[in-house]
Amino acid sequence: KPRWLVFNKVDLMPEEEANEKIQEILDALGWEDEYFKISAINRSGTKELCYKLADFMENLPREEEEVAEEDKVNFMWDDYHKDAMAGKDVVT
Repeated sequence: KPRWLVFNKVDLMPEEEANEKIQEILDALGWEDEYFKISAINRSGTKELCYKLADFMENLPREEEEVAEEDKVNFMWDDYHKDAMAGKDVVT
């Protein structure tokens, strides 16, 4: 399964300190894929992340929906009305 690594609240520490901490985490995880640094409160990096997520979701393989065969449903009212119109004795 795909994984996304997103560092939020990067605005809460100086940029150099944030980058060092992020690199420590990347090294500890052995992360070599893309990652994102965002600050949701000031929307820094959020647009890029949203676009990447939208592209990813758009390119996911579509799941085919199973089409279930519809069961014939007999409604009591329909049978009663049909029988009454045909002149049959109708039990109520």
